[in-house]
Amino acid sequence: MRSGNGGIKILYVDDEYFLHDPFKLYMEKDGEFLVDAVDSANKALEWLSSGHYDAVVSDYQMPGMDGIGFLKHLRSKDRKIPFILFTGRGREEVAIEAINCGADFYLQKGGDISSQFAELTHFIKGAVESREAEEELVAMERKLASFFAHTADAIILFDGGGNVLNINAAAEQLFGTTESELAGRRLTLRGEGATARFDEIFRKTVEKGTPMSHDEVLERSDGGRSYLSVNTTPIRDASDGIAFVACTIRDVTDRTRSQALVRAIRDTSIAVLRERPLDDILSYLCGTVAEIFQFRGVSVFLKENDGSLRLLSRAENMPEFGMEKAVRWDDSPGGRTLTGSAVRTGKIRVGRIDDPECIEWKDTAEKDGYDSVISIPIVSGNQTIGAMTVVGSDLLKISAETIGQLENAADAISIAIQSSRHREKQKLLETALESATDTVFLTDKEGIIEWANTAFTLTTGYTLDEVKGRTPRVLKSGKHDATFYQNLWNTILSGKVFHAKITNRRKNGELYIEDTVITPVKNENNTISNFIAIKRDITEQMRLDDELRKSEERYRTMLEGIGETYFEVDLKGNLTLFNDTLCGITGYSREELAGMNYTNYVSKDAAEKLYKIFHGVFLTGKPATEFNCEIIRKDGKSIWVEGSVQIMKNSNGKREGFRGLVREMTTGCQDHPETHRHR
Repeated sequence: MRSGNGGIKILYVDDEYFLHDPFKLYMEKDGEFLVDAVDSANKALEWLSSGHYDAVVSDYQMPGMDGIGFLKHLRSKDRKIPFILFTGRGREEVAIEAINCGADFYLQKGGDISSQFAELTHFIKGAVESREAEEELVAMERKLASFFAHTADAIILFDGGGNVLNINAAAEQLFGTTESELAGRRLTLRGEGATARFDEIFRKTVEKGTPMSHDEVLERSDGGRSYLSVNTTPIRDASDGIAFVACTIRDVTDRTRSQALVRAIRDTSIAVLRERPLDDILSYLCGTVAEIFQFRGVSVFLKENDGSLRLLSRAENMPEFGMEKAVRWDDSPGGRTLTGSAVRTGKIRVGRIDDPECIEWKDTAEKDGYDSVISIPIVSGNQTIGAMTVVGSDLLKISAETIGQLENAADAISIAIQSSRHREKQKLLETALESATDTVFLTDKEGIIEWANTAFTLTTGYTLDEVKGRTPRVLKSGKHDATFYQNLWNTILSGKVFHAKITNRRKNGELYIEDTVITPVKNENNTISNFIAIKRDITEQMRLDDELRKSEERYRTMLEGIGETYFEVDLKGNLTLFNDTLCGITGYSREELAGMNYTNYVSKDAAEKLYKIFHGVFLTGKPATEFNCEIIRKDGKSIWVEGSVQIMKNSNGKREGFRGLVREMTTGCQDHPETHRHR
């Protein structure tokens, strides 16, 4: 390796001092070399032990240790520094011995010194460059050896016939064997057809002389599977023949599982969008998770208000896997599980069956053949609604990446559950609205009809298909002006409820009246997205109300025209109906008399008398005629009246009050205030 300043640093060893300066002067003139000169091999060894040099130029014949001895000493210490023997001795045996002892070059002194130094320069450069190349090659070999030994990928070297030459530590771990056991043998892979596939790929690699790749599934001794990416590459020698075949095998199990789970979650999302049954969705996802990760079993539990956990779905890789005890999430014996803890705390729980939280389940777990559990909370919003629990072997070794993938699966399950609940509520609501006797229809924010119930068709004569995509203008009767509809839109667009009676027109042209309520529907952003209209056909009700009003008017006209006071009271004696003549007799206004009890406008004695009369009518059902009583007017004056009363019954024959007639008595009749008679 070159000195730090980029020049080649030379240690020149020669006992002839007069050559030191010329050598140093010539070699350093172009700045390519740096020279230190010493006069003996022993001094040179001291300098080499304390400093770095790129090359040694040494004389042969020197006092103490000669050049060959110096060279032997360096090589005995595994010093591979370039060594050039530069000597005045021209014996052939010296040159041969120098080369045999590891000298890089041999150059004899004498002749033109400039030519000699130029040739020496060439030798030094060649030796240094050769040694640097050799060191780089050695360093590269060390790196390759280190890579071969420590890479996470399994590497196997084969001869051209497919026999194993070398394998690295990763390959030993992957295949559960050693290099000595495989050397000289063909590779056998566990898994159906795996060895045959590998042999075919290897054959094509050798025949075509090009790298080839394929994916493989390896059956592990523990019953699990490893997914492998296998690459076979021919390595050529100097003559362009195949020296050996390098096979690199990368364990892509995590990546393959991740990709498979992403596909499963995508398929689950599609199933949710297509409104597949929840049982089918969960069964698929649980089964896929169990298959991908080779779990003993995968279960989904839903939290119930009574502290229990309801099993929604389960997938098992072994048919005898079961659960004999009820799982709970509260702090009861049934809740002392990792699943119960995950639901209670909302945190991921990982543990073995001999953990305190699993001790109640140890016997069941051992029977079903698993030793560890992972439970992932299923979360909706900020609420834990259940858990996804997986059981298997050595689950404590599972990576954080895999735990994250299981969380993604739990999120997909949460979405499926929430979607199913939403569909159930929506179906219930649609059923309720569909079966409602009132007209119900839904529009978008522009008033375009999106849905209507059966009552809409029965009321309007239009089917949903006929009005879907249209506005309620199809029902306009022309009975309301533009101001009316503008007020309607202003009200609902402001977020308020609109309530009014609207005259509309049926499909057959018939007019009808609806009691209409239109309510804005807001989305999660608190903006109006739809309107829902609920309408009741009140046409017949308004006709009957109108007839009743007219009948009452006729009845009241008749009462006012009879010339006597007519009254009706309930069973407690409170006025419910009367004509204006009663106002004239009592001095009270119609508003004051409405609902007034008879005891408020008769004397105390008259009140007791009337109670007995009315009670007799109630018991016998026979009318009382020709009774008289004293009325105390509003102004305090007393007058006497005579009258008659009879029982009133409803349509079911039940007594509900009394009706009667009274008239002011003449002076002569007032001499017999106690007179009354039942007929």
